[in-house]
Amino acid sequence: MNVTYNHGIDILYIQLHDESVYTTREIAPNCMVDIGADGKVIGIEISDACKTGIDALNVNVEQVVETATDLRPPTDEEARAQRAEVRKANRQAQATT
Repeated sequence: MNVTYNHGIDILYIQLHDESVYTTREIAPNCMVDIGADGKVIGIEISDACKTGIDALNVNVEQVVETATDLRPPTDEEARAQRAEVRKANRQAQATT
């Protein structure tokens, strides 16, 4: 697990698994969940963390990032490309067995 906090944009990200993100879902206001191709939760992003009552400055943070792009979920186009890569790898694996 890796916890990061971006002070500049007040986003807390909890990465549970080091895997590719298949899709991202909003589960509550200011809370997005990254999901892997197998349905496993990869990470949780909380925007406006301090405004929503999380004392992000006292969270055990392993890494502090400085740019918003470090935490952004993939765009729809990037997610489609990732899914296409997974499908291609699966087809290649099936062809070799």
